[in-house]
Amino acid sequence: SGRAGRRGIDDRGIVIIMLKKDLDESQARQMLSGKPDKLNSAFYLSYYMILNLMRVEEITPEYIMQRSLLQYQNEQKKPELEKQKLAIDHKLSDMVIENEGQMKTFYYLKRQIEIQKNQIRNIITKPIYAAEFLNTGRMVQVSANGKTWGWGPIINFAVDRVAQTKPMESRSPTDYSVDVLLYCDPVSIHHDVPQPAPNPQEAVPEIVPVSLNSIESFSTLRIYLNKNLKTLSSRHEVMNRIKETISRLPNEKIPLADPVSDMNIAEELIVSSQKELAALEDRLNQHPLSNSPNIEASFAHFMKKVELEQHAQKLSKEIEDCGRISLINDLNQMQRVLRRLQFVSKDNHLLTKGRVAAEISAGDSLVLTELIFQAAFNQMPPENIAAVLSALVFDAKPEDNANYKFNVKPLEEAYEQLLKSAKRVAEVTKDAGVEKVEVDTYVQSFSPLLMEVTHAWCKGSPFIEICKMTSIYEGSIVRSMRRLDELLRQLCVATRTIGDTALEEKFAKASTLLKRDIVFSTSLYIQQ
Repeated sequence: SGRAGRRGIDDRGIVIIMLKKDLDESQARQMLSGKPDKLNSAFYLSYYMILNLMRVEEITPEYIMQRSLLQYQNEQKKPELEKQKLAIDHKLSDMVIENEGQMKTFYYLKRQIEIQKNQIRNIITKPIYAAEFLNTGRMVQVSANGKTWGWGPIINFAVDRVAQTKPMESRSPTDYSVDVLLYCDPVSIHHDVPQPAPNPQEAVPEIVPVSLNSIESFSTLRIYLNKNLKTLSSRHEVMNRIKETISRLPNEKIPLADPVSDMNIAEELIVSSQKELAALEDRLNQHPLSNSPNIEASFAHFMKKVELEQHAQKLSKEIEDCGRISLINDLNQMQRVLRRLQFVSKDNHLLTKGRVAAEISAGDSLVLTELIFQAAFNQMPPENIAAVLSALVFDAKPEDNANYKFNVKPLEEAYEQLLKSAKRVAEVTKDAGVEKVEVDTYVQSFSPLLMEVTHAWCKGSPFIEICKMTSIYEGSIVRSMRRLDELLRQLCVATRTIGDTALEEKFAKASTLLKRDIVFSTSLYIQQ
């Protein structure tokens, strides 16, 4: 506990520390002399903020952004970024690359080969094709996050519980965890984060769980595994058996499973990618530097220069951004969305829809305004209105929403209309250049899981009964209903601005039906 000191009055602050008995020296040193956490701006733009700033004379979103902590912090970064850029420029000027022109073409070919391999990998690791090849003992080549693990046998695999309910074609490679026996760095094993071994002589075999999309290639080769691989000696025995098997193979190469003939993949992209990969590898083998004795060292030196050049370009972009208003591109894109949805005019003045949306902050103001102007709520009874609006205040996982089945037909129809409006808003937002918005993800964010619960509550069902209707925690139900009441009150104000008294009365009635009993009690200690 403490006090930092009052500005202009105190010349120092006082802190009282209540020390625990088990406090060690390093923790005490960190508390007394460690660096404080950085205070970084959390400033972000929202449609609610933009619309409300447009209502104010002589104050624009740009005015607020220029005076934000985010803008100040970005401007303070510029000298340090320029210093880093200058240091990298000096390093680049001192670097000398032998046969740099040929090295560039060599680098280009290797990059194109990597692109084609990734395209093939993205196809062969689709669960609909790869599932049949996840057999115990099958040899697979693993590489992930720029790290190459090499070959190892599959021990086992597991599928995410949620993914098990999906059809095979809807599953993602990240839904699968595959246990593979691989050589690891012995030091990394003690830190519970296995890493590939830099020195093969010191490597130890360990079972490593990897994602399905970390598998680069499947082999037609399968190895017999011991039933018990818990001991290091049994794992070494398996790896030695693999080495012995490979030594008997033609050219000592592990045979790859062909995506077309072995895995029965009929996609056109896989055929074209295989042809392109073969042509690129042929060009790489004929390249003048491919047979150079020092190619590995020379290429590693060239890659250092490439990384420095990329870092310099990134710094140049950041320095350029420091001179501009932060988030100005986001602002332009969001204003474009508002114009296309007719919330604001071409010269960014509020229109009727914009005045309504400016009153709503407890839910998605764009979707709600669209629903209001589509007269979606006009024919609904108040309890249905509250039920539909619960989809805008309750957060759930998209996969939970997909499996939900309605028992009340009018609510299902109302939810479908909500999703149509959400899809339209998402498509307009995407077309306006807002990259962070994905149409499907945006639409699936509106959860129906509390709609029938809210409907039953507004119809007078006791709290204990509505809790039996869902597996959602009681606290989440209470919190969502309180947020829903706040949204209904905002919608009353929003409809009042356009003079729609009938709809305002419906929102007020829905709030009255919602606001009762234990959900809105000020304390759980209730007197009878």
